[in-house]
Order: sequence, then structure tokens, then C-alpha cells
Amino acid sequence: MHTSFHPCPIATVWRIILGLAWFFSGSCLVWQRAQAVKPQRIVIESREDFEKGDLISASLSEEGVLRPAPLVEKVAELPVDEVWWVLPSPEGDLLLGASPGGRIFRVTKDGQSTVYATIPERYPYAAALGPSGELYVGGSPGGKVYRIVKGKREELFDPKETYIWSLLWSPQGDLFVGTGIRGRVYRVNRRGSGSLYSQMEATHVRCLSWDPWAKRLLAGGSDRGVLVQFQGPGPEGSIVIADSGRQEIPRIVSLPSGDIFFLATGLPTPPASSVGGSETRGEARGDAGIPVVLAPDFSEATNPGAPSPPGPPRAGGISVEAARPVSASAIWRLDRSLYPLLLQEFKGTASTLDWLEKEKRLLVGIGGQEALLYRCTLRGEGELWAKLGTGMVSAAYADPGGTVWVVTSHPCRMYRVSTLRRGVGIYESSPLDSGLFARWGSVRVTGKGKVHIETRTGNVPRPGTSWYGWQPVRGDLCQNPPARYLQFRLRLEEDGFVNRVEVAYLPQNVPPQVTEVDVLPSGFGYTEMVSPPGPPAPKTIEQLLSEKGRVEGTESLFRLPTRYQPREGRGLRTVVWKAVDPDGDVLRYRIDYRREPGGAWQLLAKDLKEPIFTWDTSGWPDGQYRVRVEASDQADNAPGEGRSDSLESSPFVVDNTPPAVRVLFRAGDRVRFEVTDLSSGIKSVLVSTDGREFLPALPKDGMVDSQREEFEVPCPAGSSVFIRAEDQAGNVSSAVAQ
Repeated sequence: MHTSFHPCPIATVWRIILGLAWFFSGSCLVWQRAQAVKPQRIVIESREDFEKGDLISASLSEEGVLRPAPLVEKVAELPVDEVWWVLPSPEGDLLLGASPGGRIFRVTKDGQSTVYATIPERYPYAAALGPSGELYVGGSPGGKVYRIVKGKREELFDPKETYIWSLLWSPQGDLFVGTGIRGRVYRVNRRGSGSLYSQMEATHVRCLSWDPWAKRLLAGGSDRGVLVQFQGPGPEGSIVIADSGRQEIPRIVSLPSGDIFFLATGLPTPPASSVGGSETRGEARGDAGIPVVLAPDFSEATNPGAPSPPGPPRAGGISVEAARPVSASAIWRLDRSLYPLLLQEFKGTASTLDWLEKEKRLLVGIGGQEALLYRCTLRGEGELWAKLGTGMVSAAYADPGGTVWVVTSHPCRMYRVSTLRRGVGIYESSPLDSGLFARWGSVRVTGKGKVHIETRTGNVPRPGTSWYGWQPVRGDLCQNPPARYLQFRLRLEEDGFVNRVEVAYLPQNVPPQVTEVDVLPSGFGYTEMVSPPGPPAPKTIEQLLSEKGRVEGTESLFRLPTRYQPREGRGLRTVVWKAVDPDGDVLRYRIDYRREPGGAWQLLAKDLKEPIFTWDTSGWPDGQYRVRVEASDQADNAPGEGRSDSLESSPFVVDNTPPAVRVLFRAGDRVRFEVTDLSSGIKSVLVSTDGREFLPALPKDGMVDSQREEFEVPCPAGSSVFIRAEDQAGNVSSAVAQ
């Protein structure tokens, strides 16, 4: 079988394209209308979404999963301002170092607290348990180390330093003492004999840790947040293995695997001026005797995006300044190669970093407006684990049984947090805003286990007594009265979790607005020109990722601006208008007209889809008229829910009567005549003596500006004067003066 193909004429191709455009644009209109009458939805499913609400007793994972928080119980409240550390006692109780007053408290597991011992200094910043369970405490300011056994204190070592920030017993049985303000580390034996071990590139040795894999001492600095590994005694053995670019490294966790985790806090800092802190740039002292490092004066302190000034070469290690976070605190990880990896950033100030052996996770304590506990995996997957009310998490201790004892400051309280038991998880969302007065519908959760849902609605942004009360959801449906805002509360049983909440609402329909109506001059009509569809817009990889590969519907191909082709015709009039709908509803239009003054409105056209309409007024009586354009969104709303708006045009004139030309007289070589038009007015008057070439004629008063004008033109003897008059509506009349 042989088939022949013939070229298709261009006109036929265009007819096909325009036909397809018309078909798809109509289909898209139906789709838009179907979508508009459906309820709108608010979806909460990411960590950022859930963080806007209140985790009353719920934990939130990095993936945005809500679970009941661990069981948190307040055990004791102490009459002090700050607690610096918590350690177990040989008797099975807990020991807490508090200030002011240099007091060491012993707290039983049931919350009974007594003063176990005191030191002369005001601040017991540092503490460590000895090989036999005895307690060693460093006091500041004054800088002495004490050994406390069964509540009795004896002085062990005096390094002649201002501050003692950290104490650590090594596996070899040496006590290392981190001090300030000269950045020195001392080594002390059990008899109290000690000597200078090394110095570091910082003013204060804020923390000490023993690396069991490298079998070396680690130290974190302040007012320069450097992490130092000591190769051995002497200043030359102090090697910087990481520079956090922050003011302080207050905590280090070293694992047998060789992984090192450290907490970095404070503002970004410029390079240190000297090793060992002999020049303590910008140091001042507060009322409590704690060093207060003044904020450095360079661009990044006020502009996080600005580059930091270059610093001198480091003695060793890798600087993490180029990747340093702009948050208040961050956790970094160093593997065996000492390559730094940013694990987590925190908006609040982190003060503690501990290792949960049973959980194989890091525990981070955050302070600010409220005390928070975060858990973090070795890969950096974080979880907002528990909330402890107001205050700052200042110390934590995980006992072998899996219970975490957490102490806060301002106010000073001790909490028992169970890693094995969970309570009832309660979560309250932030107020959801419909933007308008709305009816709230279904509230559906995705997850597992028993989840109880309550909702309340209101018309002010902040929930309170002016809102409607809490009501349980019944059959997934909200029971509250219509309002602009809605808040939901989830109650999760011990084995339940939620990772998505979807809330449906139907906003009150807002009426459209007709903002402008204009009737164009007579004599022209306009026809819509359908443009061929344009190709889909190209996209970058970033756009594709952000939109998850979403492809626009067919309607996006037909968003080219509509154009209109003018056509001439006697008596044609065109009205154009502008209308908007705040809801985005599809609008339909109706046009009425009336004769001025005060005539009754009569229908001219209805169910119009475009904001333009042309009609023929050649059969209308002369006079002044108005049109009224009404826009309605009923097509996109349920029956009875549609709204409308209308606007009248300015008066316009319909003139179907041509001007009247009357010859008054002819005398000699002059002809006098008058032109009258009582409707639209005279536009022009032309005269000719041969009937072929017409020239403008001026009235006797020199200007065509009245409904009646008188003219006088020359006319040679034996010739005629042809007169042609046109009014503003385009009507033409003629006459001959012989």
C-alpha cells in the first residue's frame, strides 16, 4: 500500500494551532473552576513547620517526626544561682558544684539536698572524681585545687593562677589542671606535687578530655576557640588540630573509635596575637569574676556574610573558620584524619555536651528563654528531645542505668530524664492563618499509635481568652466556629508518633472589585486575537529541586497576553473595564445600560468572559447614556456563596443624526451657510468649488467649538460650493450652494 503526503498550507496549520489552543484553554478553565470550589489546605510536615509550635512534652526529630518526650521529673530545687557540674558520689547520690558561696551539694535520688562541703573561693568551676571515687574541686578566682573526702576538704595544689576551669584524671593516674588567664595546663600527681605541663593558644583552658584512641590529652580554649592536642610536656607539644573560629570550646567528647566531638560557642574571633594568652586581647571582668571577652571589631561581627581577615599560619591542624556557622552554637566532629565536619547548629547557646553510652548519641543542653535537651547521632541527625522549662542547662550526668540527671541554672533545678520511658506527648501548633474569615474542616494526622486532636479558633493572631475554647475533633472534623485563625493540639500516647498534619479550610468568599470602566470613542469595535501557545519555561537544576520536578499543567502554556484587533464601523461602541478578585476566582460579567438622566437600567449583555464588549449603537436614539459593568465570582463558588461588584461608566453620547447644513444666502462671490449638530457636536467642515478637492473651512468666530457654527466662503461667479460636514460621532451630511 502506498500513501502519499501533501504539504499542508500555512493557513491550515494556523487553524489547527488556534483550534487546539481554544480547546485546551477551555479545558483549563473547567479545571480551574473545579479546583476553586474545593477547600484549601495547610500542611505541617517538616521540622521547620513543627518548630513554629510548642513542644510541651514532645520530641521532634530532624526528619520532622513528633514523638512523646522522655519522662521528665523535677527532683530538687536549690537555693543558689548557678550550678557548674554534677557528678556521682561513692554513696550513690549526686554531687553538685554551685555558686555563689563555693558550695558543694549532695542530692539524693529522691530530691533531698544537703551541703556536702564548701571551698573558700566563690566559684567551684571545675571538678573530677579521683581513682578511688574521691572528689577534686578547683576554685576561682584564686586558683586552688582541693581534695574532698566524705565532706572534708584539704588543699591539694596551688598553681598560682587566677582561674581553674577544668580538671581531668588521665588513665596513667595524673590529674591535669586547665587554668586561665595564661592558658596553662598543669600535671599533678596523687600526692599533690605538680608542675607546668604545657601552654595553648588561648587565654583560658576551658575543658580537658583524654583521647583514648590517640592516647593524648585534648584541650578546648577560650577566648580563642581552638582545639589543642598535646603531644607531650612543654609548649612545643601544643598542636592546634582545629580552629572553630568562635570564642570558646567549652566541651569535648572523645570516643574509643578515634572520633572527637567538640562544642563551639560565642561570636567569631580574629586570630590570637600570641601563643599562651600573654596578650589577652579585649579582656574585661564582670561582677562575678568571670572573664568577659569583648566582641571583636571586624566586619563579620555585624555582617556574617563578610570575609574574615587572614590570620597567621597555625602550628598545626585544620581551621574550620571558612565553614563556621552563624548560629549561636555548633557541634563539630573530627575523625581519625582530623578532618572537621559540622554536625549541628543551634539558635540558642549550648553549654553542655555529653555522651549517652546506651543511646550511642550526643546529649546537648541549650539555654535561653527555656532549657532544652537535644540528642544527636554520630552522623549529625538531631532531635529536640525534651524541654525543661525556664533556665540554662548547665550540667548533665548519664548514669549506667540509662537515666540522665540534668541541672539548670537561673533557676537551679535538678531533673530526672528517662531514656527508657516516655510520657504523654503534647504538642500545640502555632496559629494557622487562613488570611480571611473561614470555615475550618478536617484535621488529619499521619503517623502511628493513638493521637488525640483538639482545636480552637479565633480572630486575633495570639491565642488567649478572646478565642473560642478547645474542642475535640470528631470524625476528623473541626467542631469550632468559623474564624480566621486555628490552633491544634496533639496528645500522643507513649507508642505514638506524628509526621504530618493536614488542615482543610474554606475561606469566606471575598467579593471582586471593578476598578475602572471606560467607553471608547464611536466608530471602532475590537475582536479578540487568539495567540498560539508558548513553550514551557526552561528551568535550572535549583528550580527543579525546589519544585521536586513538578511540571506545570497545560494551562501554563496559554498565559500570553490577549490582544484585540480593531475594526471600523459606523455606530460601533466598545466598553472596556478592569476587575480583580482577591480570591483568584474566575469572573463573569454583565453589562446594563440606561439613558440619561435617570432612565431604567436594561440588560445589554451577560455571561461575558473577557473585560471588553463591542456593540452596534446605530439603531439607538440620540442622547446620553451610561453603562454599568457587574463582575460576579459565582462560577467558582457554591450556590448562594457568590459575590459581585459593579461600577458605572461616565456618560457617553450616542449620535446617529448627521449635522444639518443650511445655505443662508449667496451674494456676489461670497456664500454664507450654517452647520448645526445638537448631539455630539461638529467635528469638521470641508468645502470645494469643483467637487473633487475639499479644503477645511473656518467659522466666522474662528473656532469649531459650538453646536451651531456660521461660515462664509468665497465662490467665483458661475461656480458652485460643495459643503461636507461631519460630527463627532462620524455622521456626515452634504449640501451644494449654487
